[in-house]
Amino acid sequence: MSRLILSLALGAAALGAAASASAQTSKPARQCFTRDQIGAVQPVGDKQINVQVRQRDVYRIDLTTPCAGIRQPSRIFDISPIASGAGICSGADIRLGVIVQGQRNECIIDKITKLTPEEVKALPNRERP
Repeated sequence: MSRLILSLALGAAALGAAASASAQTSKPARQCFTRDQIGAVQPVGDKQINVQVRQRDVYRIDLTTPCAGIRQPSRIFDISPIASGAGICSGADIRLGVIVQGQRNECIIDKITKLTPEEVKALPNRERP
């Protein structure tokens, strides 16, 4: 009887360890980039921009509210990490300013999402950075 209990206990422990390892490996890796890896930037409406990173990746930056000047033709985007020298991994790590005719407007970021290759291919030309 004690052998059966020991076998069941060992089996349960092995299943728990396998489930834990599976959960750890299925967790997506954190995607980060630096300011100098940013290439083109394309606004999508008043509350979103698409950013080209490392010439191959595209990140969507969603804003909490519309940002003044984001769709002006003469605008300049100023994207920088909040902490000097730090990577940009989430909306909390980034500062986004839009400069139009010398006037700077700060945009409040909700989240940053790295698009999959399929999502990038599906973007209309007007939304591609």
